[in-house]
Order: sequence, then C-alpha cells, then structure tokens
Amino acid sequence: MFKNIAEINNFLQSKLRENNVAEVPLMEAARWLHDAGLLRDSQSSPGLPLRRMAIANKIFGAYKKQNRYWFIKRMPAYREMMSVEDVYPYLDLHHKKSVYTHIRRKKIPHIRLNDQFILFYKDEFFSWLILNNRQEKIDRQNREKFLTTRKHLEAIKQEIK
Repeated sequence: MFKNIAEINNFLQSKLRENNVAEVPLMEAARWLHDAGLLRDSQSSPGLPLRRMAIANKIFGAYKKQNRYWFIKRMPAYREMMSVEDVYPYLDLHHKKSVYTHIRRKKIPHIRLNDQFILFYKDEFFSWLILNNRQEKIDRQNREKFLTTRKHLEAIKQEIK
C-alpha cells in the first residue's frame, strides 16, 4: 500500500459526505483507509500512520479536539485532488521529472501542501488540459469524471449559499 496524499484526502472527504457526517474520529477514518487498501494501519498502535499524516498537516480537515483526540471534519468547499503520479499520464512528456520542470516554470496550475507536496485540483487540471488543446489525452471515462466533478463542485457551491 502506498501513501497517495491526494487519494487519501479524496477518499476521506467523499466518505464523510457519503455518510453525511460533519466529523469522524481519526481512529475510524484509519479503519476506513485500511479497509479500502489506501493506508495500512498499525497493529500495535491503531491509527498511528494517519495520525502522523495529520500531525504533518497532510490531511485536510484534521484537528485535535480538546488538545487530546484527533478528528477529521468534512470540508464543505473541498475540491478533489490529483498527485503528480495521477497527472503524468495525461501530459505528453517523456519522463515524470518533466512534470516538475513544467511546475517550476509555472506552466501547470498546481498547489503546494506545506511547501513539500505538489497537488493539483482535478477540475482545474482538466480545464487546463482542455484550454491547452490537450483534449486527445482526456479519454471518455475521465471526461465523464471531470464533468461529474464539475457538477459536484456546483452542488457544493449551492450548499454553501
């Protein structure tokens, strides 16, 4: 199991939205991730891998309640994310390191998480692909995901209002 921060955050926020809960204890969220095969949980100290990620500010909506227990709250304006590994197949580049070159030159819209991790908003990335005449790289299935994501974002905007 690998730690794809974007995939973990997407999963947690969608699960919170799906279960219609405002927050969840970190231990329960760790069980969800372990059951989904996204993050292996520790046998000796349940929740430790996710707790370490929360301490490092890698988990959106993670906070400590009463300076004691960790919780993850649902983010109302959360936008789905993609990692460099997720983005690379859509770009017509010879090597994955070329993605970082494009990022350095500010050619690809991205965000930095804690000045360490590079992430991409899914809707923004696909819009950028379309605007930059890279439509041939978006296959039918991902185009449908993109449109679903856009509809989802519009629903979130309505929910906020």
